[in-house]
Amino acid sequence: MTNQNKRLGDSSRPNQTLQWLNRANLDFPARMRSPAGYVLLAIVVASYVLIVFNWPNTLTFDKLPDPDSWTRAVLLRDALETGSWQQILGRDSSGYGTSLHWTRLVEILALPFVLLLEPFLGRDGAILVVATLFGPVLFGSLTAALWWAARPFVGWKPAMLFVPAAAVMAPALLAYGGAGRFGHHLIIPLCAAVALAHAVRAVSDCGGRANSAIYAGLWCGAGTAFSVEMLPFALLAFAGLALSWLPDGNEAAAGRVEGCTVGFTVITAAAWLLDPPNGGLLSIEVDRLSLPYVLLGPLLLAAAKALRRVNLPGAGRRLAALLGAGVLAGVLWLAAFPELAQGIAPETPIEVQRLIWGNNVEFRPLATPLRLIAFGGGGILALLFFSLELLKAQGDWRRFWLLSYATLCAATLLAICIIHLRFAPYAAAAGVVALAILASRLRERVGLLPAGVFGTILAVAPLYAAVTDAGNARISSCNVAAAAGWLKDERDVVLVDIDFAPELLWRTSAMTVAAPYHRGYKGIARYLRASRALTDDDARAALEAARVKRVLLCALPANTRAPYVADLPKTAMERWKRGQLPGWLHKDYEDDAAGLILLSLSPE
Repeated sequence: MTNQNKRLGDSSRPNQTLQWLNRANLDFPARMRSPAGYVLLAIVVASYVLIVFNWPNTLTFDKLPDPDSWTRAVLLRDALETGSWQQILGRDSSGYGTSLHWTRLVEILALPFVLLLEPFLGRDGAILVVATLFGPVLFGSLTAALWWAARPFVGWKPAMLFVPAAAVMAPALLAYGGAGRFGHHLIIPLCAAVALAHAVRAVSDCGGRANSAIYAGLWCGAGTAFSVEMLPFALLAFAGLALSWLPDGNEAAAGRVEGCTVGFTVITAAAWLLDPPNGGLLSIEVDRLSLPYVLLGPLLLAAAKALRRVNLPGAGRRLAALLGAGVLAGVLWLAAFPELAQGIAPETPIEVQRLIWGNNVEFRPLATPLRLIAFGGGGILALLFFSLELLKAQGDWRRFWLLSYATLCAATLLAICIIHLRFAPYAAAAGVVALAILASRLRERVGLLPAGVFGTILAVAPLYAAVTDAGNARISSCNVAAAAGWLKDERDVVLVDIDFAPELLWRTSAMTVAAPYHRGYKGIARYLRASRALTDDDARAALEAARVKRVLLCALPANTRAPYVADLPKTAMERWKRGQLPGWLHKDYEDDAAGLILLSLSPE
């Protein structure tokens, strides 16, 4: 072992690893100018193009894979056509409109590129091209952020190739970063990764302390501006910086917490003014950036200033003061905004909540071993990495505190990933960074070949598990594009599956009954009433109450019932799919290949 490597493992000098790595030459080309390095890089780039862009299926730029992406395309087109950005699906909910809780920032990011392409492709074509490429570009940005986050901790630079390789093989990241994914879901892991990496730099000697803390706060604020889903990760960064104050209680450590909260406050306030809630600046909206989240920054800043003035002897007393300040800030925040304690959309009926959340695969747990490996493998690897580091930090009190907290964070990421698939990208991102570091450490101990084999197995395993699991549960779906010609000039209300409603809004001028968003619970209730009707007369009454003139049925997958009717005998609509139509309903079109049947209500 060289003298440098001895210093890397010396726990009596806790910052030597970060100091040495920060001074090291981290330039990729300088460290990897070899045939093997270029071959590996070519494999990664080819995998990125084929897997992320899904190239054969995106040449038409007319296929978005999920309702959220179609909804954002509709919102962007409506904003350009009307000059008003209301975040409302005006033709949904039987024409009454559905308010959305989403930020406008995603569409604002896409807008310049749409305007640039519009003269060449037309408005709709430009929007679809940008929507198709948005996910892959965001995926590449996340990969770059993870590379930057891992870089100071990887001594063997070729191991850095495991960052893009593991990212492109992580199903949890591909699920939101593939072609056509037009949304914010990878923006939050990107902001969280950069924020937490800056927080690590702030508590070490790997970079400027004050600046790193401020940057951490800026990225925490940016993520929260896109979605309040970021808030727990912002609090993780705040708490990590605060824990660095415990061992010695120095004023500079408390100052870093202040810097982080200042950065957070600046960005959230700016985003709040740029992208106000639909209800106005002073409205309290739990499910998006609004006044309570903007004022959280100043509240945490006040708590940080209080800590800075506390000079308690002993880490135990400082820990008690830290916990007390955090609890007090939380109590004051909830007392000022009691709406936060009620959760998201408390007025939504239970049966509607079950349809929205229970029918959404994103909110299902990782219930099988294959899915745990596929979507939770990164979280398991991150937890393993921090646990091993914690075992080696027994002789260093400060390092032990911080690694204990990091291990707890990794366990939390894995737990929420197991509970809800929606949160798997965070654990996967942590696993990507951990894999590169572990491969580098393993190479130092056992050599190049074992490290490469180990890293490759861990990188490939999640993708292999996901492909195997998908092969065991492959289903067909309906092609809504086939109905565009049937309904090209339609202006009335069409009842269609809520997951297909956004695409129908994009492709036609028709109105829809409901889209899969909790603020549109009234439309969803009308949709459920019609879908769960057992008799033709009850179904007709429900359709008339929803102002429906046409019904677009999806007959695929065959012999499969929707979860929201699984507790019922055969419903009226299920009989209609088999051709058992009442006299007041007639068939206009049917396309077996697309799986679609269009029905019209006869006039009185």
